Amino acid sequence: MRLLFASLLLLTSCGDGTFQPPAGHALVVVTNTAGTPIPNASTWWLPAGAMANRWWVSGADTFGRDNTFEVLRRHGNARTSDANGLVAAPPGAWVAALSGELAGVTRVPDPLPATATAVRLAIDDWHWVVRTVDDKGAPLADVAIGASPSLGIDTMEPFHVVLGQTDATGRLVVRAPGSIDLEAETRLSARQKGEQHVESPSAILIAEGLGYGDKQSIRLTSRRSEEVTLRLSFVQRIEFTTPEDLWPRGLDAWTRHWGIGSTTEVAGKSVLYSPPGIGMSLMGTPWTWQQPALGVPGPPVGDGLFQVTLPMPPEVAVVRARLLAHDGAPAERCQFLLARGSEQLQSRAWSQPDGTIVLWLNTEEPIPNAMRVEVAASVAPERIGQHTTLVLSELTAGQRVDLGTLTLSKP
Repeated sequence: MRLLFASLLLLTSCGDGTFQPPAGHALVVVTNTAGTPIPNASTWWLPAGAMANRWWVSGADTFGRDNTFEVLRRHGNARTSDANGLVAAPPGAWVAALSGELAGVTRVPDPLPATATAVRLAIDDWHWVVRTVDDKGAPLADVAIGASPSLGIDTMEPFHVVLGQTDATGRLVVRAPGSIDLEAETRLSARQKGEQHVESPSAILIAEGLGYGDKQSIRLTSRRSEEVTLRLSFVQRIEFTTPEDLWPRGLDAWTRHWGIGSTTEVAGKSVLYSPPGIGMSLMGTPWTWQQPALGVPGPPVGDGLFQVTLPMPPEVAVVRARLLAHDGAPAERCQFLLARGSEQLQSRAWSQPDGTIVLWLNTEEPIPNAMRVEVAASVAPERIGQHTTLVLSELTAGQRVDLGTLTLSKP
């Protein structure tokens, strides 16, 4: 393997048209498990700060936030490996690669080794397939899938991560599952108790928000591809059409018997699966709006399908602003904390692709004339801490205000 890396480095340092990494970047070589370089592989990278705090992921991608490969594939800086399987990424970056059925994730060391060697990203076909079906065996689309370590901290309500949601055929493919950290919470719990942490041999897969329904286990230690089916009996699908100004899309649903579940976003609708006959209330994701209890939805519009149109709360005023980062680029894919002067956290907001944030403010409660917004998480971590103040005039119920474009200041 040392000879392979030495040869690759020689290829990058001589001849016309050879691959030259940007200054301060490391070489990453995409290979198969035998060490053979793979040309023309699709790769994506994100900086360490973006991967350490992923709360900038919002909207329809919220349910893939814990899935490392998918976060990189959906949001990372895209590159294609050259004829020698080479790409470049900065120190500390997380890098994912895909070629056919082969996939994998690695992290570039930070600081880089003193000796000039390429970081190897070996990809393989290890993956999980999760299918969701109803009690008749028909596929259930748009179901959020969670996973927990088999040796969880609480057998009744274990720590879990969310892997994604099933597609239109009721199928979710989880690539590079070894890059998903199922043990973060159990590891922390053991450290706090002064106990030795024991890695779980299996992952337990569940459908999110459906309580203690069907569960299936997948072995982790064998690194063997597996396919499981979750049979979800006695569930109903509810499609909520949300008000136009709700951002990010999606709602938290509270039920009496099953705790909290979050909706997924599909074609402009918030979709939730729940057991039938369970009353619920909804919370908008900006955490500034409580929808009154819906009770049990009305008559179905199809086989187990219910549709609910949510009205705009009459007491809400909507405030928009387009935020630019300190360098003038749109402050997109950021999570913002909102505070009233020196008071505690009031709410959170996420930016749209053009840097726009949308705030729902309850006019029945005191609203300050100045609100500080600060980047708490971002796909570009250098933005964290950048901030500005929103100056508000007196707001009335139903009012919509556009504050225009504002530029964030450095911390």
